[in-house]
Amino acid sequence: MNDAPERALVIRVQLLSDCWHGTGDWPPSPFRLFQALICGAYGARWTAEDTVVAKDAAFRWLETLPAPLIGRPAKLTSDSVQYFVPNNDLDAVGNDPRRSGEIRTPKKLRTAVLAAPATIAYAWRFSGDDVHAQQLVTLCERLHTFGRGLDAAFASARVVAGSELDDACMEGGLRRCEPSDGPGGSATRLACPSPGSLESLKQRFRETGERLRNESAGAKVAIRFKQPSKALSRVVAYDVSPVTLVFELQELTEPGRLYPYRLEVAARLAIAIRDLAFGRLSTAMGREAELERAVLGRMSGPGEQRSRIRVIPLPSLGTPHTDPSIRRVVVQVPADCPVEASDIRWALAGQRVPSLSSAQGESAGAARLVESGGDAMLWKYGFVGEPCDRWRTVTPAVLPVHLRSGRRTGSERSQFEDLAALSVADAVRHAGIPARVREVRCQREPYFTRGKPANEFARDRFESGRLRHVELVLNEACQGPLIIGDGRWLGLGLLYPVRTGEADEVSSAQPSDSIEDIAEADQSDASDADETPDAEEG
Repeated sequence: MNDAPERALVIRVQLLSDCWHGTGDWPPSPFRLFQALICGAYGARWTAEDTVVAKDAAFRWLETLPAPLIGRPAKLTSDSVQYFVPNNDLDAVGNDPRRSGEIRTPKKLRTAVLAAPATIAYAWRFSGDDVHAQQLVTLCERLHTFGRGLDAAFASARVVAGSELDDACMEGGLRRCEPSDGPGGSATRLACPSPGSLESLKQRFRETGERLRNESAGAKVAIRFKQPSKALSRVVAYDVSPVTLVFELQELTEPGRLYPYRLEVAARLAIAIRDLAFGRLSTAMGREAELERAVLGRMSGPGEQRSRIRVIPLPSLGTPHTDPSIRRVVVQVPADCPVEASDIRWALAGQRVPSLSSAQGESAGAARLVESGGDAMLWKYGFVGEPCDRWRTVTPAVLPVHLRSGRRTGSERSQFEDLAALSVADAVRHAGIPARVREVRCQREPYFTRGKPANEFARDRFESGRLRHVELVLNEACQGPLIIGDGRWLGLGLLYPVRTGEADEVSSAQPSDSIEDIAEADQSDASDADETPDAEEG
């Protein structure tokens, strides 16, 4: 039995620029670092080094360790840029370099802009002696690139006690990313070293130099190409779930008592709370352009939508007689949001929510935001608990189809209802939900006793004809929260799981076709890039 205290090998990779061009994984996988370390340790002037046995032993030891903890900066993905580079086929133009323009091929490059510091940290826990760990500390100094060839970097490493692991790995405000078998990590899977990874990389290196071979075929000599074998690694799920902040809407004059906002003003409540956060943060921090993208969603490109905070008003659910007014609000801060979750918490805690009005001009009251630790209502919306495959909207979804104004024939109405049902499949895909829609039903009327028809909701800039209540069945159970439609950043399209009781029979639809192939989408709202709030929301 080994009684040695737990320690950790912490490797911090510092990029020389705030841009990163690696593709296929984020955060950069531990196996990507493993490859970069081997490239630096064995390549260039270290090729003839006589310490191969010690180096091999150190990397083989690293292969046996559990998947590491990762500390990563926030990432903002820019638009891709297309370059035209000469194809590796000069013999097609008579080996004339002056004709290389004839064999140019397009190549897309997507740049990720990293928040400062542009550092990625990895921490492998281990017990026992640290001989191999200290060897790797020395070898880390040889790392020169991390990502693509143009991502120059350097690395530093040290062995720390287990109690110092978090401070050493998360230094500089890095975001925590830990191996997890739970639902939160299922969507992000990263390659990690496994026993045999070093040998597989050596074999791939040898085979790469022998890809082209001359083979005799009678009197002719043919050049044969052989693809080198793949490197060996194992895939591990990592938890990159957003930080979920829960706030109660409490009476101004009677602390502790929840104040109910009308269900119909969910969108206006989300906008008001979002604007409160932006106002306090911009006053304290500046950085207005960055905050407009991360908090308000303005001027953000398609790659930046997933780093935007989301305000979700939670109507109360319970028995058929429960008043579905809004008494709680959830604010989700994505893992790659450039604003820290602690800053969002500070920006909202204690804020007074201004008075709102419903579509009919009726006062909706005012309240104060108080952070809550309860999760009873989170269970109602699938934040916690078992995944579910049947979901219904409590606030209507804004679907990417609409009818022309004026009188409508029965066939036009029937066609719209069919298109609305099909559009749910696209709304689910746009929301990033991994499961596919198996059955769906759309209607104006709510799915629970005290719900409100879709046309009674304050809809902000969206047309009334695009709002529909939705019931859907997915081909696999999913964890919440699920929010779909073009209004999902404004509290519209929130679904709750149907876990108990007999659900109404759902009419079967075949949403395999894309609505974009059948109906003309609203170009101002349908895409992720275009659904950001405009100036009228402010």
